[in-house]
Amino acid sequence: MNEELARQLCLKVIYGGELTPEETPVFESFVQTDTGQQYLSRSREMKDTLNNIASVELVAEDQSAMINRFENLLKQNAIESQKKFPLAVSLLIGPISVLLGISMLTQGWTGVTPLLVGVLAIFGFLAIVLWKHNQRLMNEENVYELMTASHIRSRELPSRVVALLMPVLPAILAGWGFYQFDGPESGMKYFTLCLVFTLGVTWLLTTISKNSSRSGDPEVWDWWQDGLKD
Repeated sequence: MNEELARQLCLKVIYGGELTPEETPVFESFVQTDTGQQYLSRSREMKDTLNNIASVELVAEDQSAMINRFENLLKQNAIESQKKFPLAVSLLIGPISVLLGISMLTQGWTGVTPLLVGVLAIFGFLAIVLWKHNQRLMNEENVYELMTASHIRSRELPSRVVALLMPVLPAILAGWGFYQFDGPESGMKYFTLCLVFTLGVTWLLTTISKNSSRSGDPEVWDWWQDGLKD
């Protein structure tokens, strides 16, 4: 439970606000706890005290306005990302492709080849997924529901398995290649190196993407994420 949100809902009720169907279960679950009862009681006492000093009016949050801001943020981010996409792909995949080409022309198929092919494969796949995702955001009418549903699906077991396999498969390919050329010790060594590399790059790209998405309107992005915790 998001306790901070639950406390805000207590104040909303105390000052005469109406809870939405999504907010009601959060409020009811909180006030059934000892902490919730104590907070509700103290808040009512504080309200009574404030009534003797000043009039306090509740400012209701306009959820539809927040949804519009969130959708505008995502669409604008998608547009900007598509503009920078060719350069980003060139910087990400270009050097590895050149290195792979030089290696194949000068040395043929070696133990390094599976490693480079695996890294290229995962980067290429990520680039395709990102491109399609941005295109869908730009054309989608209800971005809020799309993103919320996508986040829910990402918590499910099949999605978690796919996310796990993404960095593991290139590492397996690299480990197998070096195993064939140099034996088990070399295979395990390069499997580990490739796995660490792909995990690090995936984490880096995910972090950059998240920070970039949030930077345009941090308030509305945090509002959306807080709603996912309920």
